[in-house]
Order: sequence, then C-alpha cells, then structure tokens
Amino acid sequence: MQMRPPHPPASLPTEIEPSYITHTPDIDPRHFRRTFFGIFQEAPRRIRTNEFEPGWPLVLSWRTRVLENLRPPVREELVDAFRQLFQHKLEFGAPVNSTQALQCYRLFTYLLTAARDALLLVPKDNLKNHLDFSRALYHEIVRQRQLESQFGVPEEEPEVLVREDTGNRWPTTQTYAAIIKFSRRTGLQDWVNEAFKALIDHNPRKAHWDVIFQWAVFCRDEGVEGVKHMIDIMVKNNPENESARPDIDTINGLIRTAMEKNDPYLAERFLALASELGISPNSTTYILQMDYRIDAKDLSGAKAAYQDILRTEIQDDEDLAVINKYIRALCGLERPLLKSIHETMANLEHRLVTLDPETVVALCMAFLKNDDQYDVIDTLAVHVFHYSSEQREQIRSAFVEFILEEKNSTSRVWDAYQLLMQFFPETTRGCRVKVMGAFFDRKRADMATGVFMHMKEHVNRDFRPTVDEYVVMLEGLGQVPDEASLESVHNMLKIDTNVQSCTKLSNALMIALGACGRSLRALDIWHDISRSAEGPSYASLEIIFAVLEKKPFGDEDAKAIWRSMERMELEIPPSVFAAYCGSLAGNARLDEVKSLIKGMSRTVGYDPDSMILGVAHNALRSPKLQADFQAWALSQYPDLWAELERLGRRRTEGYLSVFKISRNLKA
Repeated sequence: MQMRPPHPPASLPTEIEPSYITHTPDIDPRHFRRTFFGIFQEAPRRIRTNEFEPGWPLVLSWRTRVLENLRPPVREELVDAFRQLFQHKLEFGAPVNSTQALQCYRLFTYLLTAARDALLLVPKDNLKNHLDFSRALYHEIVRQRQLESQFGVPEEEPEVLVREDTGNRWPTTQTYAAIIKFSRRTGLQDWVNEAFKALIDHNPRKAHWDVIFQWAVFCRDEGVEGVKHMIDIMVKNNPENESARPDIDTINGLIRTAMEKNDPYLAERFLALASELGISPNSTTYILQMDYRIDAKDLSGAKAAYQDILRTEIQDDEDLAVINKYIRALCGLERPLLKSIHETMANLEHRLVTLDPETVVALCMAFLKNDDQYDVIDTLAVHVFHYSSEQREQIRSAFVEFILEEKNSTSRVWDAYQLLMQFFPETTRGCRVKVMGAFFDRKRADMATGVFMHMKEHVNRDFRPTVDEYVVMLEGLGQVPDEASLESVHNMLKIDTNVQSCTKLSNALMIALGACGRSLRALDIWHDISRSAEGPSYASLEIIFAVLEKKPFGDEDAKAIWRSMERMELEIPPSVFAAYCGSLAGNARLDEVKSLIKGMSRTVGYDPDSMILGVAHNALRSPKLQADFQAWALSQYPDLWAELERLGRRRTEGYLSVFKISRNLKA
C-alpha cells in the first residue's frame, strides 16, 4: 500500500539565516520617488527589479518555507532550480558564494534523503530498478560523508560518535533478533543459546531484555509463566532502574514471536499478560492482534481489533498493511462480507491511500461476483493509475483470468471485459485473443467479434489485429457460425491496409464462409488461392473439400480438384483424403465413397482409419444412406467401426446420428 501524502518537512539546522532568505521582495519601480532636492520627481532612470541568478530564487523560497513550516515547492522544480544555478555558474565562471554553498548543500541533502526515505517503502513489483536507484543513492551519501571527513566534520559530530560508541557496548537488539532468526534457519541452537546466556549474565539494558524474552519463547519454548519469571529477574537485577520494567514494547515483541511460531493462542495469552501487568495496549498491539486473528481465520475477532485500531492514534500508517490483509480475507470468503468491506473502505477514504494491487484484485473479484459493477469502477478509478506497469499487469491478469473462467456467467464475464477495456487499454494482443476464444467457447460469436473490433479500433497500431488475429477470428466463426459477425469482420479485412492477403488468411476466410452457408463465395476464394503466387496448401484442400460437402452439386467441383491433384501426383495426407470422401458423401455419392476407400492402398499408399470412416458417415444426409454405409463398413472394417462406436454419437437437428469426432478446421 502506498500513501499520497504532502511533502514532509526537511530536518535541517535552525541557526540564524541571512535576512533576505525570509524576506525577498521585488521593488516596484512605479512607486519609486526621490527625496530632498528632487522630492516627488521621477527617478532619472527606471529602477531595475531584483536580479537573481537562474534557479537561486526558488532555492531561497524553499529554505524560507522550510523555516516557516510551510509546504515546500515540488521536488521536480527544486531539482530544475539546482541544475539551472550551477549551469549558470559554469557558463559565466561565477564563484559559488558561502551562502549559496550553504543553502545548496542543504537542498542537496534534502533531495537525497527524501529519495532515500521514499525508497524505504518497498513496492510490490519488480525491485531491480528500485534496488539500482537505492544503491546509487547509498554510494552518493557515503561519498558525501567522505567529503565531510576530508574537509572537516561539524563540531557536534564527534560527540554523537562518542555517545553512540558508549548507548552500544553490546551488539544491537537488531543483531540479537537476527541471531534468533539465524537459529531458526540453521538449527545452531547451542551457539545461539550461549550468546544469549552471556548477555543475561551482564544484565543488559531493557531493550536487550525484550529480545531475551523473545529468545526464550522462540528458542526455548517458554510460555507465559516462563516469561513472567524472566521479567521478575530483570526487575530484581535493576531495583533502582525504573526504565528496566516491562512495557508495551515488551508485550508487542512477545506477540510478534508467538506469531512467528504460528501460535495465535500464545499471542492472545501474551496480550492477557499485558492486562495482568497493568500495561495498556497501543495501536501496534491491536495491529498485531488483528494480524494473527486474520491468520487464524477469526474475522470477527479481527474486526474487533480493527475497531480498537480506529480508536487509537496511528503512526506512519503502520496499520495499512494489515488492513489490506483484512480486506483480502473478507473478499476471499465463499460469500464475501460486503458490508464489512464497504465499512472498511469508507474508513480509508479520507486517508488518500493506494491499496496493494493484490487487495484491489480481491475487491474487484468480490464485487464482480456480486454484480456490483459500480463498486468495481470506483475501486479501479481510485487506485490503478497510481501503479507501475507491472502492478497494473497484476490486476489486468486477474480480470483476464476471471473472463477465462468457465464457471463465471457470460453476463459477468462481459462486464469484466468491458471494465478491462476501460481501465487497461494496454491489454496485450495475446490476452485479447484468449478472451476472444473464451467467448467463442461460450458460443457467443457476437461478443468475440466485439473483442476483435476493439482491437481493430485501438489507437495504438501495435494492438491492432495482424493476419494471425484475423485467422483466429475467422476460424472461430467456423466453429460458431454467425453471418452478422462474419460480415463485420470481412468488411474490416477489406479496408485494412495493414494486412496483406495470403493463403493462410484466405483459408480462414473459406472456413468462416463455408460454416455460414456461403459456399459459393468460399469457392471464389478457393479460385483466388489457386491463381495466387503462393498457391494452395494442404489445409486449403481440406477446407475446400469440407465446404463442397455442404454445397449442392459440390461433388463436381470436388472431383475436378481431385483430378488436378492426381495430375500433379501430390502426396495426399489422411485429413485431405477424409475431406474429399466427405465432399462426395455429402452429395450422396455413396458407391463412389466405398470404391474410393477400398482402393486407398493403391491410390494414396495407406489404409483407411476410423477418422476417414467417421467423416464419410457423418457427411451422409439421410438415415438410409448412413445405415447402408454402416453395414458395409462393419463387414469391411469391423475394428475401425468399433473405435468409432466407442466415441459415441449425437443427434443433429435433422435427426441424423453422427459420431462425436473432432473436426476443427485450421487455416
């Protein structure tokens, strides 16, 4: 989750500033009057307005606003001012005076540290560029410190170093916490235990005691009673030191340890220990409580903790991560708790937060499944334009997956598609083709055509359909015939100057035309292919034979094509042979089909298979012809016929019995 806050104030020294930094008025020459001898007379020349070197006024304005606790200028303008000033210095050989050096050093530090602090908020996308930038800043900050050492460190610096060298006789608490994690990862318990025993023997400061308690819980499996005993030891060893007493930081550390052990019951017992010791929970406590209750799938308990969070003062938006987690949990239920979701979103509305991409995905999916399209629109409108391209892709992919999911209703899928187009115009051509295929699978050629039209109308040429997309679209219309859709796509193709005709594209057009009953137009396309420089492919032959199967007197055209193939002595693949058999069978040439199949070994060099028999049988247009073919095939090829019977049959609209064979024509 990202915040969209105002610019933070810079933490800079507050020593006395030159007066013109806090007040730099421009003199208006129209109001200038001379005094004494020339009283009330105009000046002999116009008074020039204050002239500053380029960029310098904005640097001064920035410093003034910092001192007055006002919002500073935007960083882009400050960077530009910084660059302008030093370009001017270099161009005119002007020295940098001491005041300019002081203020520009402060500005430089402000910009560096602001970038450094901003980079502490780790984005949830590709970190490579983020890390490269962080390293560059780190090296620059180190270089600045080396320069400070070279030219003299400010007087206060040695005192800080000495002081820090004496608040660190022992390794830091972070180091000991890392040792605990090291033991968990490596299993080197003995070495870790010795390190902590040595620390206990030296009665460290309270912060170290807090880590000792965590070690006892994590590495020694101590429970609440064991921790209470160790707290007594800390207090006993520090009778005069009131700071060496358990506080809410102690409790929070213990709760975190219980969470790392995946033990929500133990976490609750440590929370009860706080009450026993008279320690009041703070916002962090409730955040942790909400977190482990979510993990325990206790969403009612998590909601109670959330209500407690709302009554506390939050520091640095520390609750946002767990709120994201809570929202995702609410959305992830079989029946999402929409009321709680809306209440939580309403509480966040005034905080100007950008939710994690995963959370936006969860919200959108929950709203889509509840037909709350307006809530989806609101969620996307508020968040998606703050994300990187990779984060947007994460949400976009979720929408595509929703569209491709067969169990989702067609109306919901169409709603999701429209939102995808509205908010993610960068959806790739490949994703759009998948969506198009999903609508064909739902037998909605009109919706698939809508997807194709959006591709065609895209403002970016890179997203418009190429030959491959036209082929996929036309092949889809071959499986789900729709004359209106075919007309639309064909008209698009005619005027698309970016797509050049080729055999594959013409094949696809034949498939669609044939499926929509326009066999004469498909035959015209075949003649165009035959006359083209590229010429027909085996796919072209299979397709035209399939088209002629349903064309009245199509057997005459089929035989003419077959004779041409024989003259050319082409090798005939089984799929092409089966399609030719189908073209004859579709025109009731049963005896010729039988003769053709029986002579296969001699004419094409291989024996029939079940597919050839199935295509021929399914093409026959009367039950009588089918029964005749079945009796013949059973006597001649009983094993192949048995294979067909195992596939099963279905009834056509014309009450014919056809085998369930897959015959998807491809260009």
